[in-house]
Amino acid sequence: MLERRGLRLRIFLFFALIAAGGIGLATLAAYVAYGRIGDPAAVPHLALGAAIVAAGVVALALWVWVKFDDHVARPVSALARELQTHAHSRVDRPLELPAGRYLGDLVPAAGAIVRALEAARDSSGLAVARATAGVAAQKAQLEAVLRDLQEAVFICNRAGLILLYNRRAVRLLDDTTALGLGRPIGDLVSREPIDHALRMLEKRLADGRHLSHPEGLSASVVGTTRDATRILEGRLGLVLDEDERGIAGFVLTMHDATVEIAAHAARDRLMVDMLDEVRRPAANLRAAVEILAGDADMETADRRAFEATLVQEVGELSRRIDALAQRRDAMVAGDWPMSDVFAADLFACVAERLDRPIGRGTADAASAEGREDEEAIMLHCDSPSVVELLVALAGAVQALPGADDLRLRAQPARGRVYLHLGWRNAAASPGMLDGWLARPLPGALGGLTGRGVLDRHHAEAWIERDGLDRMRLCLPLAAARRLGLDTARQTSIPERPEFYDFDLMRQSVGTPLADWPLKTLTHVVFDTETTGLEPAAGDKVVQIAAVRIVNGRILRGETFDMIVDPRRPIPPASTVFHGLTDAMVAGAPPIEEVLPRFHRFAAGSVLVAHNAPFDMRFLRLAEKACGVTFDQPVLDTVLLSAFLHDHTGQHTLDALAERFGVAIDEAARHTALGDTLVTAELFLRMIDALAGRGVVTLADALEASETMVALRRQQARY
Repeated sequence: MLERRGLRLRIFLFFALIAAGGIGLATLAAYVAYGRIGDPAAVPHLALGAAIVAAGVVALALWVWVKFDDHVARPVSALARELQTHAHSRVDRPLELPAGRYLGDLVPAAGAIVRALEAARDSSGLAVARATAGVAAQKAQLEAVLRDLQEAVFICNRAGLILLYNRRAVRLLDDTTALGLGRPIGDLVSREPIDHALRMLEKRLADGRHLSHPEGLSASVVGTTRDATRILEGRLGLVLDEDERGIAGFVLTMHDATVEIAAHAARDRLMVDMLDEVRRPAANLRAAVEILAGDADMETADRRAFEATLVQEVGELSRRIDALAQRRDAMVAGDWPMSDVFAADLFACVAERLDRPIGRGTADAASAEGREDEEAIMLHCDSPSVVELLVALAGAVQALPGADDLRLRAQPARGRVYLHLGWRNAAASPGMLDGWLARPLPGALGGLTGRGVLDRHHAEAWIERDGLDRMRLCLPLAAARRLGLDTARQTSIPERPEFYDFDLMRQSVGTPLADWPLKTLTHVVFDTETTGLEPAAGDKVVQIAAVRIVNGRILRGETFDMIVDPRRPIPPASTVFHGLTDAMVAGAPPIEEVLPRFHRFAAGSVLVAHNAPFDMRFLRLAEKACGVTFDQPVLDTVLLSAFLHDHTGQHTLDALAERFGVAIDEAARHTALGDTLVTAELFLRMIDALAGRGVVTLADALEASETMVALRRQQARY
């Protein structure tokens, strides 16, 4: 039991034992002297002498203890904490050696050991870096492949926890509050179709029928987003364990099929409407024809009436067929795959295909200026067929006698992009354009004509004069939709996102958190900025920021950062601290909207904050109004720092950053997200240092925190 006490306390108890022994010896000496003297009158004198000796021994022991504590115990304790910090966490700063002139060679020896440790770490780190260079290259290739895939990809373990996702998944779901490593896939998409596919594939695997099944260990999946606003379609494939007998996880690829399925439904509806629209006029025509054919002696007036009915019904039938044909053409055009493309890239492809060079921009403006404009212009089209059409039209124009100075130009206007093919010294008529558009395009699929390309894009083309000696062919196409690229809704994604962690394959849902090692848990490190320090007096949250730590890694691509309208003025003193003003929070969502989103972001995690009681007090007061409850464990880096470094009272964020060698971006200091990222870095280094003190699991960390809380309460009493 005594071994678990602090060094300074044990040394104090040692000197207290010396003092108690001195008191005992003085008392024993007085008793022995009284036995030898035998005179009761000497008792007061013997007692006084014993008391003086005892007091002197106690005072001497106390004085020696104070000096020993100042010059030996405190420096040794500080040195021990420094050694533990350097031994169990990577601290990028020199060892802070205490003033220990009475420690002899201990302090220099400790410094030499730390330097040797750092050198060994550097050497081993270099060796590991060299050994894993090939793995890093493969990792980069995997990231590049996943980044550019046009389908959302998820890899999950058997319990459905996400251990990989790509950028398209972020674009597809657009819900970073629930998307993240270690989170259930069922929080994002409907889980029932996934579970059904897993059960079917599991039976197929168990029976060995996957060896002969055409789809092997994969199956199609159709589901919805969690809010049921979009239909998702894709495939699910199994990931087998090492002996290939059990299911370790699954790969899920999905895309948004809402429009596609709606198109199928519209096509079905078209077939039904076609039968309904055509059946009645056709029946009328048949009846009229049968009557006319069967009655050769019909009166002239009656025959003319029937003939008029035939003409009317034929016209009605023709009108309805034309309407149905227009609906069908719209469906065909809408079904064809389109993509966003830069006008400059489109023109470059055209120029490569032509025998003669073609210019860019207008004749009366600098070509460089025209190219600069085109670099920013995007259109939504089937670029292969448009390139074939432009190549064919440019070739036809170049074949005109005297035609020269051909130029291509893109001009956005009224939600469309007008492609202009201009030339001079040659005339062309609308009839000539109709002939060009009627020709099959050599490089197009299925003998597609220029007119077919225009129909596919719901577009028309025409020729007009462009000055005295110039003409131009105009082709308007749709401007880029920029789906998912709206800056107001764009999700910030790092260039090299950490969107995978295959160590999560072994984790499962529902395991009690208390016995899990801290490093394997999911933590959400957060910070708040407020209008003041007293929530009970009306101060409110103005910003909440957080970052997720999964399996010992800070996922900088999985952050939460929202400004909150506090519905009350922000005092200038608070603005000086965090930089937020009334103008900056005006129009921001209220806490009733922000806190539920943060609650969803933090679901299933351990909350971590620096001086957590302050932040949690603001959240707790807003829980009822927002309809949420934060019932997960909470760790405070201040208490953990006090446990690790009980020899000092410096536990501010700046002090911890200096102690653990974490660089602070001064521009981001005192911002919610900036302080959150610093706290996350500190917490990761604390986890290693805590392991050196025997604090490994979440239960250990909570117990250590409670110990520091109890100690502070005891200190507050004195």
